[in-house]
Amino acid sequence: MKKTILLAFVYLTFLGAKAQPFFLLSRSNDPQYRINSFIFHDELRFFYEPYAIASDDSESLKLSSRARHSLSYLSYFNPNNRPKWSRNKWVQKITDHELIQFVDTDFCIQVYPLVDFSAGQTNLKDIRLSQNTRGFWLSGTTRKFGFTTTFAENQSYLPTFLDSFRTVSGTLPGQGPVKNFKVGGYDYSYATGELAYKAAQNVRLAFGNERQFIGDGYRSLILSDFCSPYPYFKAEWKMGPIQYRYQIAQMQDRTVPTSVKPLPTKFHAFHYLDWNVTPKWKISLYDAIVWAKVSPFNGAIRGIDWNYLNPFVFFRPLEYNNRSIDNAFMALSTSVFLRSNLQGYGQLFLDEFKLSEWRNRSKSWTQKYSVQLGVKGFKNFKNHRNIFGLLEYNSVRPYTYSHQYPVQNYSHSNAPLAHPFGANFHELLGQFQYTQSRFQSSFWISNSIRGNDTSAASFGGNIFKSYNLRVGNQNQTITQGNALSNLHYRATLGYIINQGNNLRVELSYGSRTVQSPIQAAIRENYWSFGIKTAIFYRPSDF
Repeated sequence: MKKTILLAFVYLTFLGAKAQPFFLLSRSNDPQYRINSFIFHDELRFFYEPYAIASDDSESLKLSSRARHSLSYLSYFNPNNRPKWSRNKWVQKITDHELIQFVDTDFCIQVYPLVDFSAGQTNLKDIRLSQNTRGFWLSGTTRKFGFTTTFAENQSYLPTFLDSFRTVSGTLPGQGPVKNFKVGGYDYSYATGELAYKAAQNVRLAFGNERQFIGDGYRSLILSDFCSPYPYFKAEWKMGPIQYRYQIAQMQDRTVPTSVKPLPTKFHAFHYLDWNVTPKWKISLYDAIVWAKVSPFNGAIRGIDWNYLNPFVFFRPLEYNNRSIDNAFMALSTSVFLRSNLQGYGQLFLDEFKLSEWRNRSKSWTQKYSVQLGVKGFKNFKNHRNIFGLLEYNSVRPYTYSHQYPVQNYSHSNAPLAHPFGANFHELLGQFQYTQSRFQSSFWISNSIRGNDTSAASFGGNIFKSYNLRVGNQNQTITQGNALSNLHYRATLGYIINQGNNLRVELSYGSRTVQSPIQAAIRENYWSFGIKTAIFYRPSDF
């Protein structure tokens, strides 16, 4: 019976409804990197803004870098580019279409299966690595409403560096808390969803429970999808070259003992203004605040603060005027096309910054900021070939994203909201991907040095420690403490079976080496092989 159900599920994976003339990839919901194919009706467009049709190299570069595994083969969708034999309707049922799709001029409903059946090995474990994921992704739109919902059930046996993360945090990156499964495994589910309403021609309101990503690079120092999903409300407004977004979200603090129930709650609100100054240059401003539901200062129950519900007031002045102990941030993001197929980008995140201290070059602990610089290029060639490349540098000062009361740090469910390393590090990473028709190969590498703590005192890397535990006020430098070097690279080779849901067979090999002055080098080599719908980003790249 089980075999029959499994065979039926795999068979349905390859079947779907009629293919549509436009093929789009969402940028507004980058954490899931999902491919959508549907009739593109003007009245429905708003629910999928900002979208880019991957018609040329410049449009391709406007998408988040990690979406390359979904984007890189979009040129193959064009019926005019495809070999004659592949246009046969029976061939297309196996190679291109969704599981279920209903399309009309007033609505669109799609269903995609989510699977990941893979196995592998690591040199640091006797137990085999494996991933067993079964689930679905469902979306729908009408002229006024749109929704998405996702559910997946998982059992995993993971490399030791992910085991270590779970031991320290109690969660898995991007997934949240997990249960033990047999000997050395994990059992967990993953669920997201969003309900959106088109309030006006240029106004969109949405309730959801998903991860978010802000930026143009591989990493984000502003808001990344490294943590687990969280509930939020957001309002989006678009007028010409300007897009504006207000969002408030509820998050959890898991630094407390497991006996504490329910978990302490905190809130995260932000404004995000995106301005296309010219067709080639974009600049964005980010203004955010984090506060605890129960004040860590006097125990007062605050709940949602009405001061932070105003979508048109900067949070930093409000925090100061109210004598607040909340955690306020500001950030700047920008990108510019150096050529039609080459884009430079960067981010500057300010947690705390004093100009006088910067002029004195005292390297004060109050200089809490992070910087990202990067460049990426994308090129389409004939015969369904393309390449993508990225080079990126990230640097975060000590104590950035932390707070005197850890409940108000920049995190959710024991995972950073920005970079996986937290703070007090330098990182240089690169990514290269080559695609020919349905074959795809990629290589990713990250080389970093970060300062770890050597005692109960904080050297500024662990954002879950109070900055009141700092080791000093002046001469605080990046990578201070136990300088841990981390070299991590991964190579993959895949064949895309179904382009409608990115179902692929994939072989992957990775290596991760960590060492420090007080720790001998530990190298983990791991590999895996399996079949998966590569729609989700599963964080394991740190």
